[in-house]
Amino acid sequence: MTESKKKIERMVRINSEIPSSLDDALRVYAATKRVTRKTVIEQALRAYINPISEDNRDAMIARRLQRVDQKLLTLMENERLLTEAVGAWVQVALGLMPEPLTDAERREFADKVKRRWPKFVELVADVMQDKARGLYSYLPKNMVATSEDFPTPPAVTQKNN
Repeated sequence: MTESKKKIERMVRINSEIPSSLDDALRVYAATKRVTRKTVIEQALRAYINPISEDNRDAMIARRLQRVDQKLLTLMENERLLTEAVGAWVQVALGLMPEPLTDAERREFADKVKRRWPKFVELVADVMQDKARGLYSYLPKNMVATSEDFPTPPAVTQKNN
């Protein structure tokens, strides 16, 4: 045998069980690609074991985790802003609200709260369900930023090395 010919690799039999749905998908894939199931399995094992493929998988997972992390940071910032806004609103409301002095005024205040609270909760529920509109639709238009409010970044040119 000459060195230019490929060395024949010794084959080893491996018996394994897979779910029938996976076997069905394997049959369809092999038929579509016009290769044997054995070829598909061998290539899948090579790709799985290959260190470069592992690095690619790790990089892909890292990118996904980075995106999740960014979304989580955005949610945390939104929660902080919302908490500050509610706190400021409560401070203003408490500062402007006259203190009830008599029992009659206290009862009147409690009655107002009982009447107004369900309406407030209903409004919040409506806004939460209408995600297309959202809370921004309740703000005056001059308070909501648009894409025109932000400067356009300069075009980035790539240097050829």
